[in-house]
This record gives sequence, C-alpha cells and structure tokens, in this order.
Amino acid sequence: MKKYSMLCSALIIVSGILLTYRESAPQSSFKQSFKSAVEEQRNISKRDIAEVKKIIEDLRRQIKENHWQFRVGITEAVKYEIEDITGLKAPSGLANQAKLRSSAASSELSALAKKRSASHPAKVQSGGFTFLIDEAEFYFNPPKKRTDPKTTDLAVKREENRRILGDDWETVPGDEQISKKEETEIADNKQKKEEVPSVAPPQEEDNLPIGYMADPSSPAFNWRDKKKVTPIRHQYTCGSCWAFTTIALLEASYKIQTNKEYDFSEQHIVDCAVDSAGRRAGSCNGGWYGSAFESLQKNGAVFENMIPYKNRDGMCSGISPSNYKVATWSYVVPNAGTPHPIDIKKALVRYGPIATACKVTPAFQAYTGGVFDEHTRLAGSNDVNHAVVIEGWDDTKGRGAWLLRNSWGKDWGDNGYMWIEYQCNGIGFGAAWVVADTQK
Repeated sequence: MKKYSMLCSALIIVSGILLTYRESAPQSSFKQSFKSAVEEQRNISKRDIAEVKKIIEDLRRQIKENHWQFRVGITEAVKYEIEDITGLKAPSGLANQAKLRSSAASSELSALAKKRSASHPAKVQSGGFTFLIDEAEFYFNPPKKRTDPKTTDLAVKREENRRILGDDWETVPGDEQISKKEETEIADNKQKKEEVPSVAPPQEEDNLPIGYMADPSSPAFNWRDKKKVTPIRHQYTCGSCWAFTTIALLEASYKIQTNKEYDFSEQHIVDCAVDSAGRRAGSCNGGWYGSAFESLQKNGAVFENMIPYKNRDGMCSGISPSNYKVATWSYVVPNAGTPHPIDIKKALVRYGPIATACKVTPAFQAYTGGVFDEHTRLAGSNDVNHAVVIEGWDDTKGRGAWLLRNSWGKDWGDNGYMWIEYQCNGIGFGAAWVVADTQK
C-alpha cells in the first residue's frame, strides 16, 4: 500500500510539472510538437501488405474487363491512404479570381515582351516574341496526318493493349469468380468515359506578343525530351503536391529561358507562401498552386539547400527578397476550368510545362506503365485532389495522352511519369502557366 501511495504521489508531481511546462511553453512550440507527432504517425500508418495485394488483384481484374491500356503493381504510393500523398484544395471563388488574374497577366506579358524586345531585338520574329536564348535548339515538327484509333472496335482495342502491355496482359492472378457487385461496377465503368466534365471549346486566336517555341499542331511534343525540366522530386506523406507543382513550373521556366538548372525549396513554399490577400497558400494539409504563384511573383523563391524539404509543416523564418521570381502567370482559360486540349498544347509550347489538377484513385496510385485511361466518374469538374504537371503530349498514345509529371519519386509510374489520356480523371482542370522573371 505504501508503494502504491508513493507511486500515485509521483504521478501527481510529474503531471503537475508537465502541465506547468505546457502552460509556460510558447503555444506555437506546443502546436509544432503536436504536428510532428501526427506526421510521424502518418509515416508508419501504412496499409497491410495483404490489403495491398488485394487492391492490386482487384485492379488487374478491372483492367481486363474494361480493356484499359495501363499496368498496375505494388508501388509505395499504394501503401498509403490517398489523402496522405495528395493535398490539392481548390479555393472558393476560383473562377472570379482567375478572371482577374487573366486580365493582369495580359498586361504583364505585354510589358515583359516590350522590355525584353528592347534588350534582345533579334528575338522578335514575325511580330511574335519568344523567350528562348538559343532558338536553334527548338523547331516546329511538321504536322502529320493520322487516323484516330478505333476505340469502339473491341478487337482493335485488345490488339492495342497487347502491343503496349505484352502478350500476357489479360492474365489475372487466380481463378476467382467475379461477384455480382463487381459485375455491376464493371457495367458502370463502361459509361464513365462518356461522363467526363465539360471541356471549354477552343479559344479564339490571341494577339499576345509572345510566340510559340514548337508547333502546337504537332502529333507529339514534350519538354522532358528537350531536357528543359528538372529531376523528379518526392513529396512523401506531406500533402504538398501543390508546392511541388509550383516549384516544378518555376524551375522549368528558368531552364527553358536560361538553360540553367535551379533547385528551389518546396519547404519554403509550404511554410511561407501567401497569396495576394496575405492568406496562407497551404500546408501539409493541402493548398493551391495559384496562391503559391502569387507569392512567388511578389517574394520570389529560395534555394533547396537553404531550406531543405522536411516532409512536415515548419515555421516560416521570414521572407527575404529574392531575385528568383515569377514575372507573370495565369490560367489557360479565364475561368480556370478545363481547357480544350488544343489550348493546353498552345500554352505548353508558348510558356513551358503546365500546372493542373487531377483526381487520384487506387488505380492511379498503382500505375506502373502504359496509357492511363481509367476515366473515373467525377462529381464535377472540381472533384480533384492532386496537383501535377503536364510536360507534353502524344496524339498517338491511346486516344491522345498527356505526359504527366508526378511528385511521388522515380519509383512510381514510369520513372515518376505517367501517360494519361486527355480529359481522364479531371486532368486539365485549373491548368495554369508561369513565366519566370530572368531580368535581374
């Protein structure tokens, strides 16, 4: 009994000390400790391997039944819940914000073109302005006439899948029978491709004082093959896809314009980025790349070695002026909706890689190759959860596909990339471009 009383007394004393410390410690320090503990838990709360294997088996069965063109496997991404590795949150009032930005960007582009034309008059060609230093590196690929794939012809589709995925693409592990529930899901899936959100019609030709760096009518083009993008990064279990997309566009714009490769800090964006109204652009709980572009336009970026990535929220140590800024940026269509593919192509060859939203599903997590054509049903055009980058296109892949750059490391997909059909899983919504400010 005496030992028990002593133990109780000790516990009371320790509790009192902890309570006193908590009350005396700065509130921000306590919150940071709590966030760190939550982040550590997220890192270890992976799915059980048996559950992962079941997910892959189910996906392979769906691929066979729906005649999809992609492969799946056990990736690191499948081991986590989707919300742990995504993080995009579209802001309210996005359409109105986009219209204001479109108007501002038009004026900023004109001013920028005039400024650069004065310093580089040789770069003005046929009334159009290009940002390239060495235009000989780029060229217009002559358009090639092609026949659209006969996607309604099952035999052609199956042969196409066999060519892309190999002779054993129809093999499904085990001899499990498909349940009634799965049959219903498969029947529903057949209608998904007809239920994609509305896409804006092609926009009228503009009179912007900036020309194309490649032919938007070419059947294929991408910045990766031109070696004008930086290496694939990894966001891990912080919902910072929006920050990685932001930095990927800025780095690519600098590399296209100056041929110099910079490594800017995503952590600085997560911790410090604020929009034009002074609101946080986001955190590890999600954010929006448009807000981060506003921050980069005002404050600029810092280098990765100054503020390394931590895979968790940190404290902003203050924002010092930087020379590495966004000169101007905007959405591809004035309401930030889903542009017509031709308008995304025009933006790609005029400005560089494009930021976009999409919807991640288990099939997306498990993707290992081929042309992703799941076309999951969306509740609306803004039913998205992940920010990625479009770096190019190929009209001959599937029914036309974007080269998607992800932020899940090189072990996901095809060395960090995915080919995804036009309009698939919300790709294109919120499409935005950036021009880096190289006039220091």
